[in-house]
Amino acid sequence: MQKKLTLRPSPTALLNPRSDPTFKTLFTRNTPDSNDALRDLISAMLGENVRSIRLLPNEPPQKARTDKQMAFDVHCVLENGEPVEIEMQGRDKEHSYASRAEAHVARLLAHATRKGKEWKNVPRVYQLSILNFYYDKGDKSAVSWYTMRKRSKGRDETEQGLTLNARLNVVYLELPKIRKLKGKRAEDLTKLERWGMFLAYADKPEVSDYLRTVLAQEESIMKANEILEEISVEEANWYLQNSYDDWERDQLSWKGYQRDEEQRIQNLREDVERQQQELAQSQHEFSQQQQEFSQQRQEFAQSQQEFSQQRQEFSQQRQEFAQSQQEFAHKQKKLVRNALALGMSVAQTAKFFSISVEEVQEAQNSDD
Repeated sequence: MQKKLTLRPSPTALLNPRSDPTFKTLFTRNTPDSNDALRDLISAMLGENVRSIRLLPNEPPQKARTDKQMAFDVHCVLENGEPVEIEMQGRDKEHSYASRAEAHVARLLAHATRKGKEWKNVPRVYQLSILNFYYDKGDKSAVSWYTMRKRSKGRDETEQGLTLNARLNVVYLELPKIRKLKGKRAEDLTKLERWGMFLAYADKPEVSDYLRTVLAQEESIMKANEILEEISVEEANWYLQNSYDDWERDQLSWKGYQRDEEQRIQNLREDVERQQQELAQSQHEFSQQQQEFSQQRQEFAQSQQEFSQQRQEFSQQRQEFAQSQQEFAHKQKKLVRNALALGMSVAQTAKFFSISVEEVQEAQNSDD
């Protein structure tokens, strides 16, 4: 007989209460135990005994099971009319969970403020988040409560002053800090820390022995564990959890791809800008070199003109010198002939004028 395929990893495997659809299924079943578990968890997070709660509808259409807009937060109203939103958050998407929480709690207050209602009767609203990641590593406490306070010395100061009216309240429970308490005696844990242990380890069989000692301290958490065991039998819940987890991984992978693409595009943009700057710098340097070359050409042309002028002057000087030589030779010949006419011998004349005898004889025979 062919074995029936099942999505449940083993006959005793439990769903992960940190997965959004499982968390919502666990605390919103239409049973007294589910209602008591939710009431007790909210009581632990608010630090006060909540006697009763009323769930508000918040179900997406079936066709949108994997749609991004699907809301897995749990909405309810306390017996005093104060709205509460509680949800499980697996990771700090884009490091913007604080902004998201502020927007959610502001929306709760806006919906709770009915037209015509006196301002003094506006209820407090609470956005409760169980975080499966560190929100504030610097604070060792697993629980953080945020509300609007006055800054005593201005906008940039961090000193806490008077609370405005405590209508907006955001409460965080950080499971990574709860996990650091594992091994601590169950009786030494607070109610909220025990709830944190359940949510952090309910699906971890290797921690089952320790978790049983924690569950034994709280009847409501034992009921929550029984509900988890019950819904873990249903294949539809495994399908919903696996589908949601696959969608989350796909979203994370897609966002990672988008980040990589955005980074690649940013790198290309920076490369283009750098190349444009380098090109502009090269163009500037080339223009400067062109100017220098043009100046050098002008200087060279001027030098050529000066050299040509100097050559002309030198040629003219050579001509003048040659003419002077000719005039000197003519005058010298006349003087030589005059000396010979006065009775000086050829030898005496040559010695007197410091010329050769041949030059004297040439001047004597010349008709110049």
